[in-house]
Amino acid sequence: MRWNDSGFPEVGIDDANIFFVYAKHLSQGHGFVYNIGGERVEGFTSMLWALISSAAFLLFNRPEIALLIFNMLILSLGLTLLVGALQTEILPQTDSTWSKQLWAAGLIGILLTSPHFVVWNTLSLMENSTWTTMLLLTTIAVLQTNPFTNKNLSFLAILLPLLILCRPESYLWSAVFVGILFLRAIHTLGIKNSVRLIGKPATSVVLAVVLLTSFRLTYFGYPLPNTFYAKVSPSFAYNLQTGVSYLAGFFFSSWVISVMILICLAAGVNSLLNLIKTKGNLPNWQYLPFLALLGLLIPVITGGDHFIEFRFFQAVYPLVALTVIYWIRIVLPTYIPRLNTIFDGTNNSSLAQAIIGILIVSVVFGQVSYWRYVSTEAGLDHDFALAAHGRVRGDMLNLAFENQSEMPSVGVLAAGGVKFTYTGEVIDLLGLNNTQMAHNGGDRKGRKNHAAFESTTFYELRPILVEPIIVNRSDWAFDPENSDTFLFNEDMLKEVYLEPEFLSLYSFAEISSPQFDDGMVIVGWVSSAYLSELNRSETLQITVYQ
Repeated sequence: MRWNDSGFPEVGIDDANIFFVYAKHLSQGHGFVYNIGGERVEGFTSMLWALISSAAFLLFNRPEIALLIFNMLILSLGLTLLVGALQTEILPQTDSTWSKQLWAAGLIGILLTSPHFVVWNTLSLMENSTWTTMLLLTTIAVLQTNPFTNKNLSFLAILLPLLILCRPESYLWSAVFVGILFLRAIHTLGIKNSVRLIGKPATSVVLAVVLLTSFRLTYFGYPLPNTFYAKVSPSFAYNLQTGVSYLAGFFFSSWVISVMILICLAAGVNSLLNLIKTKGNLPNWQYLPFLALLGLLIPVITGGDHFIEFRFFQAVYPLVALTVIYWIRIVLPTYIPRLNTIFDGTNNSSLAQAIIGILIVSVVFGQVSYWRYVSTEAGLDHDFALAAHGRVRGDMLNLAFENQSEMPSVGVLAAGGVKFTYTGEVIDLLGLNNTQMAHNGGDRKGRKNHAAFESTTFYELRPILVEPIIVNRSDWAFDPENSDTFLFNEDMLKEVYLEPEFLSLYSFAEISSPQFDDGMVIVGWVSSAYLSELNRSETLQITVYQ
């Protein structure tokens, strides 16, 4: 249903297309570059997803479909293991089989009826499903009844470095996972033996961080992805302010989410009190609420995100859902013992089925009714369209300038789809794929993740075309009294259009060609010096408006 509502998008969102640009270039032997022959730049956040995407581009004619299938398969694996952990590790072994199956169905229902969770982990074609599953695998490996077998420790020694390759936040996640292992061991083995026991996974984390950072410094020249410098404000207070707003938006996005977060807080308080009471000797799954709350806290510290549907919370959503079931089935009965005899399914089975069923149906219905609203009012449809339209824009730019002596450089804001198809140089004016813009020293205050633009750097880069768009003459006409017809995305470009220096360098023009579909034209700001060359073209028709 969500795929249908989004118009069956096959190319993912525009940010996924940024991954695809690097994947295509890497699979062709050009390395990690945004523009072939250009600077090396890590314009993506997940090194692991870039490598997986590169493999898809190397092996398949339709890599986007292959990646969609991969997303669905790896997410299915993660959810299958999550259900297994719920039934064998968390729920009491005295619970009846049907009771365990009902809780498992509830868990899957909570997850798969969430439009946010489904879209980000499948259709977006981003790294979310890989990140989600790896967090689940690591959580299960660390919190299981006996995590200290050689097999499990070796598995963690492989998994944790992959986690670090997947997302920058994993530096913190890996430290927390290793810390939990240490706390679980220290009370029975002592400090010395505990250090030795966790040595393998801990060493793998340190090595992964050192090797990845060394590679980045050697290959790209910076210790973190370029996206970090382009997106994150140097002001911690500002990041905290926007991060709190981001969490509040998620909290109030639906009553289901509100209740789930409140339950996670209650479970976290219960685990904290027990941690103090036992002097750090917590039962294994009582660490679960801490992990769920950590996943909710990290985006607050980093300043949140600009995407609709709360991308950064979707990877941790299964942990939040698992914490909710853990609290209802395990924690709550310690305060209301009568619930144990109801939930175990051995007595009063009809009552148990009714209570559990009502809880599940309420949550599932609360989320199902939200699907239509998300698809029509607040979904990612715009981002899917942005990627598809970006590819069309790149194709039209290729057609327009194929007979010119050189393809002109193009400055853009949405830098994925257009670069995927355009063969000329694309300059990312928001800095994700341009180190000069990303390291310009700006305060990164403004629209979240879209505030790196600075006019001083722009004049140094000086693209020939600035934010050209494709319009149909039947839908668009230049109107000097209506700035919306020629000042595109003015807020993100910080009113550079109004600066005298900009107006001395650029003119607003329309470019048409017989090769374009009927009525379709390119409009945008063009270097005044380049216009004289275009005017000599025998195939292009140029109209200068301003």
